[in-house]
Amino acid sequence: MDLLPLNFPVFYQCVVKGNTNLLQYDAVSVLLLGKLRKDCETIYIRDAEATGYISGKKSIKKEIMNQATRISKEDARKRIDELGFQNLTGIANATRELLAIVDIPPDMRQKIGKAQDDLSVITETFIMALKCPPKNIFPLEMEEKTRIALCYSKENTDAFMNSIKDKNPILPDDLDKQTPNSSKSRKLTTEEIEALLAGMDEVKPKKTVDAKKSQVPAFSEDMSFVPCFYYCQDNSKEINLFFELTNVSLSMGITAFSDLFGIALTPHVPSLEIYEKLSFFLDQFQNDNNTLIFYKFTVGSLDNYRVPDKMGISGIIMIDLDSDFIRDFYDEQVKMSSLKFISFAQELEFQISLNNELGSIFSGNAATAIANFIDRPVTIRKIKELELEDILWVNKSAIIGIQPFSIHNGKSFHARLLVPLDAPDKLWKLYRE
Repeated sequence: MDLLPLNFPVFYQCVVKGNTNLLQYDAVSVLLLGKLRKDCETIYIRDAEATGYISGKKSIKKEIMNQATRISKEDARKRIDELGFQNLTGIANATRELLAIVDIPPDMRQKIGKAQDDLSVITETFIMALKCPPKNIFPLEMEEKTRIALCYSKENTDAFMNSIKDKNPILPDDLDKQTPNSSKSRKLTTEEIEALLAGMDEVKPKKTVDAKKSQVPAFSEDMSFVPCFYYCQDNSKEINLFFELTNVSLSMGITAFSDLFGIALTPHVPSLEIYEKLSFFLDQFQNDNNTLIFYKFTVGSLDNYRVPDKMGISGIIMIDLDSDFIRDFYDEQVKMSSLKFISFAQELEFQISLNNELGSIFSGNAATAIANFIDRPVTIRKIKELELEDILWVNKSAIIGIQPFSIHNGKSFHARLLVPLDAPDKLWKLYRE
């Protein structure tokens, strides 16, 4: 594993996400411009820009970077303070762990680590993240986000540094924060990662929720932490249930794919994302070359499955597949069936039919798992990308369950469960009936 760059997306993912009550675009605006977006005049950060900046998929504008890189230490400290962190010590400790897995000079790592107080540790790291921007865009994928999330577990950071030193023996020993009984370096298994994530109880999400500003249910003291290290760090019963539903339903679809393709598919740690508007999520796929398949599911009533349940629960099952892999599978099917096409239109029709069949198999199995889970009938129907904005709640908040999976050659795929933000509460009520 390579060291991560200490840039703004990495800093935000570790330090800010899930730890502030500010809206995402306001948090980014405070950090980069020093004020809330409503107070900005000539230069401001739009919603889509904020999402691009913190995901690493978009470079920060030059005029914004010119202002941000010139701030004083006092101004940077003030900006961090305005984020309103409630567990400052826990976040600072996670920041110290982050310093062990990012590519910065050893003397700077030691200097920041020895800062006088917790706020100074975060401030110094923030300044360095601003003043050392990456040369190229560095999108944060599942692997990077997992590493960052696990900064809240010191044991995993030690293991990660051991693996780094195995590949880079010239690294000095003072970079490694060894524990007296640390084990030999090795690659962590999925089960170990899940266990580490489940143990991230040192830094807990805020328990103060403004009902006027957020529809996310208040936290429940008796529930364990859900490893949702994107946007959602809620550990309520409703969110736990949706997390489990995501895992169960999408895993059933993956199993069906494994049988269909005749190869082993490896599921990875699932996660949850919350978007203020679903349209922000869909914007990410405007230029995506992967094969995207969408199926709408609707929870029906017990009396008549064709009639939606009184709670009106519906959502989208989304499958994101590597186009090259699908093309190889398509060619194999054509060869096995000895098919010959007399025109391109006929071949294209076969490709579309194959994609529909893939979506039907995956979504059918996922919907069956949902139906069994909540003991209600569930219907599905395929929808086209052009229909999304018409039938989806694009201007409403949404929660998205994500189940990554991969094949032996390293190619990764994603299956997603998209529902409105109030759906977990409705699902919990159905589950309790």
